[in-house]
Amino acid sequence: MSHKDEILKLLYFYSTDYITADTLGCRIGISRKEVLRYIDELRNDGYYIHGLQNRGYALGLPDDILSPIELSKYYRISPEKIRVFSSLPSTNTTAKEMAACGAPEGTVIIAEKQTCGRGRMNRVFFSPQNSGLYMSIILRPKLAPKDSLLITTMAAVAVAEAAEKLTMQPMQIKWVNDVYFREKKIAGILTEASYNAKKQETEYLILGIGVNVYRPQGDFPEEIQNIAGTLFDLPVPHGRCHMAALILEHFFHYYNSIEKKEFLEPYRNRCILSGRNVKVMRGEENFPARVLGINEDFSLHIERSNGKEENLSSGEVSIKI
Repeated sequence: MSHKDEILKLLYFYSTDYITADTLGCRIGISRKEVLRYIDELRNDGYYIHGLQNRGYALGLPDDILSPIELSKYYRISPEKIRVFSSLPSTNTTAKEMAACGAPEGTVIIAEKQTCGRGRMNRVFFSPQNSGLYMSIILRPKLAPKDSLLITTMAAVAVAEAAEKLTMQPMQIKWVNDVYFREKKIAGILTEASYNAKKQETEYLILGIGVNVYRPQGDFPEEIQNIAGTLFDLPVPHGRCHMAALILEHFFHYYNSIEKKEFLEPYRNRCILSGRNVKVMRGEENFPARVLGINEDFSLHIERSNGKEENLSSGEVSIKI
């Protein structure tokens, strides 16, 4: 744990009282001057820290700050496994670089904003500051390439369940990787993998999750205003940290017994497409169809207008309601 995080932890511990810089330094083993520098850094990170002469420092009610210490309050995870950045081009890109250098499974990368956020099929994922949760998880599962879809669908269920717990409202899933709330998209998932061709096995998977927690300042860009939604219109205390913790909790519950596919029925029950008429776009081919359901392998079971039934795999198609 860094000295800055140790100071934050002590301020949480003494949340009902003040603690002097000398006491903080003594407890951690650093100088008073270093304590004051770290307190300034914490204030720059967005923490409201009161200071009173002859009494010391006290942590004010935190706003919705993303930090390893804050997140670990809600989910039992070592702060050393969490990396929080003020800005990244893409959390998935950074996670891939870290995974290639040997970062352990379960490492979590979070950004306050993304400048080049990506979605499925190279779509842009709007990722402004202070409104969303942009998170990637490094995984090293023993999965065949064909089974990597299990991670995406499992994550969709975890995000939906986390959002339901936080809002007490039902969520829906649009096959294969989008979570909807009140008929609008509030989350997207992008899973990327590195395979060892010689060993025919997965070296690592990067699970990227983007959630629109609050309505961004100035609203969404015009082109997605009718599509994108949010969990909340205004910030709530600890909302993003709580959401991240709940996602990790629900995801690893399923991940640790992935072979049981306990997330299949929760996925089916939330499928927004079942029984609906959709437009299927597959390469140059576009055609109308009716969705019959989700198969055991998470492919989409559809019926064309001529009565012919077929199954669609996620990598080849895009679906519009």
